[in-house]
Amino acid sequence: MREAGIFTGDSFHRLLARLGLGDPGYRGATWRILVLLGIAWVPMAIAAGLDGHWLVVVDGRVLPRQSLTLDLATWAQTWGFIPLAMWGEVFIGRRMRDALGYLGIVADPADVARLDGWALRLARTRVLHWVCVVFAFWFAWVWARTEIADGANSWHSVVAGPDAAWYSGFLARDEWFTVAGAWVAFVMLPLFTFLWLRWVWKIGVWTAFLARVSGLRLKLMAVHPDRTGGLGCLSNVQTSFSWILGATGILVMAWLAYKLVWEGTPFTHLTIWLPLVGYIFLAPAVFLAPLFLFTSALAETKRRARERLYPLTVDVAQDFRDRWLALPTAGAEELLHSRHSSHLADLHAAHRAIEEMRVVPFDRRSALELFSSAALPFAPLLFIAQLPEKLQAVIQLFS
Repeated sequence: MREAGIFTGDSFHRLLARLGLGDPGYRGATWRILVLLGIAWVPMAIAAGLDGHWLVVVDGRVLPRQSLTLDLATWAQTWGFIPLAMWGEVFIGRRMRDALGYLGIVADPADVARLDGWALRLARTRVLHWVCVVFAFWFAWVWARTEIADGANSWHSVVAGPDAAWYSGFLARDEWFTVAGAWVAFVMLPLFTFLWLRWVWKIGVWTAFLARVSGLRLKLMAVHPDRTGGLGCLSNVQTSFSWILGATGILVMAWLAYKLVWEGTPFTHLTIWLPLVGYIFLAPAVFLAPLFLFTSALAETKRRARERLYPLTVDVAQDFRDRWLALPTAGAEELLHSRHSSHLADLHAAHRAIEEMRVVPFDRRSALELFSSAALPFAPLLFIAQLPEKLQAVIQLFS
């Protein structure tokens, strides 16, 4: 994706650039994080504090619904997802640019450049940008309608009556937003949803790019040191998506933690285990699955290499054996230092490289990194959940 990458050049990035926040490096990403948090978090937190909704305690009992401090989803959306997503854009974008250089070796550079231009145009399509904007506000509207129809006080909304404080004089219906809740509905939640959808859009563009690259005439090398014919650069890109796996995992963890701690849902309940296990195993598969598009080409390269090398290996091995047996002991020792021995060693190395070549462009380390990134955000659940007694006993054995 050239120097700019698929994460820059769209309408959102151009808006940031006009505000002086278009630097594609980590420093620019840090400033973007501060500005976005200043927009999404600061006014909301100030309003909730003025309303007394930072932490509400009644008769010694904490009310989580009315306390912003205990709203784990809001913390995860702002202080979890936004920083990881912004820094992840820089890291992943650089991995993508590096991969383009390597792809120019195993494929026609002109074809790679053509697909690069196509991906950039798709990543910067204004229509898709506005689809994300519209859907973000639609999702916020659906959430808002649900929030002001549940008939319960929260830091988002208040019910008309004595407990509604000064809002009771302004309510046109039985329940309405607090100032902090209105900021969530019309600013914070649409912004967060848009950023998340933008990531989905960019990931889709990169996946489509990989699908088109897999259809090119690739000049794969069976003895390439990366053991994937020269496509190891793609594994590096897919592994770098661990940033977004961790960011999204924090969102799921916050939702599960709320159900466990404040709703009292048992840890063994299906509504806990199904999202937990589903995310840990299915989310990494989203980034590993596109690499299987190259399995056919890699398997064919490995097969052809075997067909060409094996007869030659047999001939050289037989020739070396015949020379070894025909020579006296002193001559046999000299043969070990001759070019015949060197040729045999080279063939052994080539044979080992071909046999160790993988038919998917990723290794165990890459897969483990993706799955661990998906699982790591859920580690706090082990400390806050009421684990079954047997599981607690097992943990105590290793503690």
